[in-house]
Amino acid sequence: MANELDVVSSNDTALATDKPAFSLKSLNLSQKCPAVVVAPTGSKLSRFAFPKVKFEEGRRCRISILTEDVIMLKLHYHPEVGSIICDGGACCKYCDKVSIKYCYPCVMYETDNAGRCVSTKVEPKLLVLGGEMYDQISLLSEIGGSITNMDLLFSCTSTQYQKCQVTQAGAAQWMNNEATAKFVSEYMASNGSKVMDAIGRTYTAEELAAKIGDPNAPIADQKCLSAEDIGSVFNV
Repeated sequence: MANELDVVSSNDTALATDKPAFSLKSLNLSQKCPAVVVAPTGSKLSRFAFPKVKFEEGRRCRISILTEDVIMLKLHYHPEVGSIICDGGACCKYCDKVSIKYCYPCVMYETDNAGRCVSTKVEPKLLVLGGEMYDQISLLSEIGGSITNMDLLFSCTSTQYQKCQVTQAGAAQWMNNEATAKFVSEYMASNGSKVMDAIGRTYTAEELAAKIGDPNAPIADQKCLSAEDIGSVFNV
């Protein structure tokens, strides 16, 4: 019967028992609600469709960039707000420093520490680069042709500052597996519009003032509570 749990024979498992096992796949939960993901135990769900790539010193990452064009932006960081995409407005009033970032949607391969692929599995990510690493990738694109046709190997030299040496690692492997290529194509079609979610966001002047608090607010707007007022608030 449709939309009922699949009963999987336990005789197919290494430890066969008389207890039946069940599967959620036949319920088609993802079709009924696209926000729901049915996956094997051990899988994890990210807050973002494209979480940022995090490099780790001593570990090589194999990555394939998915787009020829790059997202370029200015980014602030405020300890009380987090990352703020600069629009030249109120963010520049509250934040002194701004950094330039270059961003690509990409897929990260499942590899060992040396960067060798251990499966056909790939994970969609957002590659966020500073100027130095972006220059390396630009040079590889200039020498080797389309940046989307190659895999890149990132050898991290500093976890704290996310610095890497970037080298070409052959042709883009994900394109050679039909199931992986189908997954990447469908994922990009469904989630491409969410590519910036993990970077930060823009704020209006009112939103920033509410989050940070404006130190230049007039004294008349700042209410001071008397001892009696404080006592009444805390029922002292």
